[in-house]
Amino acid sequence: MIKFVASHLSGNGGTETVLVPVLNHFAKSNSVELVIFEAPDNDYWLSKLNSNIKVRIINYSGKFSKLLSFTQEAFSIKKNDLLISLSPSFIKLSSLLRKAKLSNFKIISWIHFSLVDQDLFNPHDITYADYHLAISNKIKKQLVSLGVSEKKVAVIYNPIKQEHIWHFQQHDGVNIAYIGRISFKGQKNLKELFDGLKNSSNTNLFIVGNGSKEEITKCKTYIDKNQITSKVTWAGWQKDPWRYLKDKNIDGVILTSKFEGLPMVFLESISRGIPVISSRFDGYDDVIKEKINGFSYEPGNIDGLTKTISKINDIKDKKEIQGSIAEFYNDNYFAKLDNVIKEIY
Repeated sequence: MIKFVASHLSGNGGTETVLVPVLNHFAKSNSVELVIFEAPDNDYWLSKLNSNIKVRIINYSGKFSKLLSFTQEAFSIKKNDLLISLSPSFIKLSSLLRKAKLSNFKIISWIHFSLVDQDLFNPHDITYADYHLAISNKIKKQLVSLGVSEKKVAVIYNPIKQEHIWHFQQHDGVNIAYIGRISFKGQKNLKELFDGLKNSSNTNLFIVGNGSKEEITKCKTYIDKNQITSKVTWAGWQKDPWRYLKDKNIDGVILTSKFEGLPMVFLESISRGIPVISSRFDGYDDVIKEKINGFSYEPGNIDGLTKTISKINDIKDKKEIQGSIAEFYNDNYFAKLDNVIKEIY
């Protein structure tokens, strides 16, 4: 049995995009279970899972209830099971209870966001795992800095399907898209994107995603104040963002984030031959190949951001864009993942 455990998932993020193909892959030759603590806000992605995968959703109320739920689940893990946890706190608890039970199941961490620059968990909880799957070189470096041996970390990135290359009609100006959670000054840092848009001539921005009413209001108030409302199209949350963008003549996809794990939206874009624009958050260069599949700029440098937007159409070789992330495509990814799991399990 391979048991995957995750704390609350929104149902709209990159983690869910990765979980579906990985769980479905393992389900071809293994018994697979997915345990989610707290129901997702959107459970549509669960319908894409193989019907042989057992999915359990455990709800709780309050810290004591959460601890009790975690403890009960950890005690239920059987001898010789393989636990792959996306939850740092569950890694520590299951390790301590495993010692108490004198059990021998293996614990693997598989964290999908930066271990630093956050206040959601104690990063040292992750070190209780026996082995670590890192989605980026940045996360590997963070694990090593926490005292984890490099031999216990495998950088596997994330899987992505190689899509058909998108070709668009000739058009004036630049059309860029942001796909993700709406966050004005937080992690996604949309304020910086709006500042860059303000100074970009003949540029249109499509925003695909949702967020709290407060964050959306902040964004709309800011773009009104800066008189760029006509440059922005709000699409809201879309079940299939790429289907929505198919006829929008998108020249590039952009993130002005303060930090990321491994941005799936970039991989999805590049797999279609669409270049990307990125702030230089730690680890951005796992994906960005300058002048080949996109451009980057220094965070806070609005002039630099504006220039990268204006240059996005200079990248014209769509096959070269698509081929720049070969190691992420499903066949290569799963071959590497299978080898890693075989060594552990």
